[in-house]
Amino acid sequence: IGLAKVAEEETKKTQDALEQAKTERGKAIDLAREAERLAAAAKESEAEANENLEIARNETAKAQKLQVNLEHALLEFIPYRIATALSDNNVERQAEMWADKVDYLTFGINTRSQITGSLRRDLTRWPTRQFLVMTKPNIVKLDNGYELEFPLNYTLLDKNRNPSTGELMVTIRIDPDTKVFSYKSEVLRAKK
Repeated sequence: IGLAKVAEEETKKTQDALEQAKTERGKAIDLAREAERLAAAAKESEAEANENLEIARNETAKAQKLQVNLEHALLEFIPYRIATALSDNNVERQAEMWADKVDYLTFGINTRSQITGSLRRDLTRWPTRQFLVMTKPNIVKLDNGYELEFPLNYTLLDKNRNPSTGELMVTIRIDPDTKVFSYKSEVLRAKK
């Protein structure tokens, strides 16, 4: 009787262990399925993230291209702004285009007030002035801004309406705020 009882107890323990193993196996299977589902979701999320990353890269490239095009268009406009300012008899408006210090023509570094003083003298001598940009500028990127080179035709009339005409090749350097910090010109032709 003692052996049968021991065998019965051992059978019960074995059955309990088998039941526990089945339960644990079921849990393991459920965990494996959940892991597979999570792995599939992660893979799908990764693919979606990669797709979104590619879209973002494309949109960034488009935005950068638009920025470059806009910047280039603004740079192309600067010579026309300068021609308009030089044609205008408003020295204060002309002063807005100059940096605080400018490498000006052959005079070396001049302050904005020195340049506006020179422009006032020019206006006294030539009260009627017209400057025309003839072509789009050649634009070169510099470390501290841009260099623009362009031909500029001019007609100046003195107080007696006597003309002085010609064409200049103008080279300006502008800072990132589009203020002129260097202004050079070469006479291509002139007639008094």
